[in-house]
Amino acid sequence: MTNTLVQEKTMVELTDIVPELKQVEEELHNVLVSESITQELCTSLLKSGGKRLRPLLVLLSGKSCGAKTQDLIAIAVAAELIHMASLVHDDIIDNSHSRRGAETINSSHGNKTAVLTGDYLFANAFRLLAEAKQYKSLSLMVKAISDMCDGEICQANSSFDLSQDESSYIDRIDKKTGKLITACCQAGALAANASMAEIAALSEYGRNLGIAFQIADDILDYTGSDSSLGKPACNDLSQGILTLPILLLLEDEKYGPWLKDHLKNKCLALVSQQQLLKALQETGALKASETKAFQHIQQANRALDRIPANPHRDVLISIAHMALKRKK
Repeated sequence: MTNTLVQEKTMVELTDIVPELKQVEEELHNVLVSESITQELCTSLLKSGGKRLRPLLVLLSGKSCGAKTQDLIAIAVAAELIHMASLVHDDIIDNSHSRRGAETINSSHGNKTAVLTGDYLFANAFRLLAEAKQYKSLSLMVKAISDMCDGEICQANSSFDLSQDESSYIDRIDKKTGKLITACCQAGALAANASMAEIAALSEYGRNLGIAFQIADDILDYTGSDSSLGKPACNDLSQGILTLPILLLLEDEKYGPWLKDHLKNKCLALVSQQQLLKALQETGALKASETKAFQHIQQANRALDRIPANPHRDVLISIAHMALKRKK
């Protein structure tokens, strides 16, 4: 399989290249499906779909370093459970009413039930890793969750803060998104007993991939529709979350003062998505954000040069290339 052929495939088609994902999906159902109300809620999350990016990264990172499939399944399932839990908690924080076209748990059953559902998913992830004796991966995942929480707290405390800069933004999204993706790549490599150089390479790949994916998501917040996003467009800015496109727009001589006034007064209801999109396009803020994401994609793939060439590494390269070509 050539890298060119892999790059032409969609994310869904890529999952066909990694048949182990079917085992992951089956195990997710085994863990979550039953007659209890808690597991019914979790099953509805499972049925709502998702890219399964994190388990895919566990499998590909491990197999690119020679890991046996069975050693990776529990880690891959746990990674997806942790991601699902983080989405449930994110919906509470954001007061979201829908995700991927379905009503959120906090909207249908209240915040208390949603918090406990997220905790239930976390607990099952930890149980799987402990039962599989994947203690190093367990440590990685727990640290990633800690960083994710820290990132969310930093984001909440910096709401409408106009003193933010690109550096603080990158640090925040690395914690919110990059750390778990990095942990998935590291965990796969550890399960393969990879060398320190290979683990470091996959860690660098994961960090840069996570940052690129989050920048791409932040761009989609302004260019996507509610249906494609799975949440209201411009949702971040309405909460005072200043992402890279907005930080770059604030630097513009024409539009910067206009947007600052609205942010200072927290009167964003008067700013339409069309107005923002026009300003972001006219100033080049969207293009500059895309360029930044692409730079991180390049860094991610350069890190993979330190991994011996194999089909699984080729798919990792392709995933990075597709970061800016996808919809949520």
